[in-house]
Amino acid sequence: MRFAFRVLVSFSCVVSTISSNHNLYRKTSTVPWTSCKRLNGLTSILKCYRECREAFDELYLFSRDVTTGTCYCCDNKPGVDDVLIPEFERETFITGNCALRYKGYEYNNQKICLRYEETLKTYHEAADVCQREGGDLIRVDSITKHNIMRAFIEEQRLADRSEVWVQGIRDSNLVWRYHDSTELDYTCLSDVSGNSKSNYMRAKSVNNYFCADTTETHKAFYLCEMFIGFI
Repeated sequence: MRFAFRVLVSFSCVVSTISSNHNLYRKTSTVPWTSCKRLNGLTSILKCYRECREAFDELYLFSRDVTTGTCYCCDNKPGVDDVLIPEFERETFITGNCALRYKGYEYNNQKICLRYEETLKTYHEAADVCQREGGDLIRVDSITKHNIMRAFIEEQRLADRSEVWVQGIRDSNLVWRYHDSTELDYTCLSDVSGNSKSNYMRAKSVNNYFCADTTETHKAFYLCEMFIGFI
């Protein structure tokens, strides 16, 4: 109880400090990782936050070891070579900033962060990259999200044409589903091949980013998405 009260007080101080900059953040159980900047001997989460803001223009996560006062400042999601720092009694917050290489948009009272990558991968390879970074392939679940995707890729792409993986797998009952197993309530799918092995969805620039089905071994670019909730 005493720990919870200390977090509440510190948390309210941080809110008042950063609200003028329109930054939002949420408490998280995520632990920091080895590439995060480490600062020793900070006596409060507020001091940890201030030092991390000094260290990075775009801060993603900050965390403080309650016992030792060690502060961790992270400007990006963990990379493939990072190791998570072992559990300790800590206060950890994810800021309202997108991680490096991601760009933020407001959508349905949330902030979404997007990253477009022109590297050819299979559907599952692309999904693994996005999930390792803390997100997933973009979920095109409304015409609004479809328009956000279209505008974002057109702003980012260098290739003459773009095919991009989006969330959508057809199951054994021939029902298209998102990765959380819910059925698609909006679909960008407009080009169905009829191939029984074409069970994965991609958006195509030549078709105004409406989608087509394809096989598991096909390779395409991809678009990662992360959500940061407003609080």
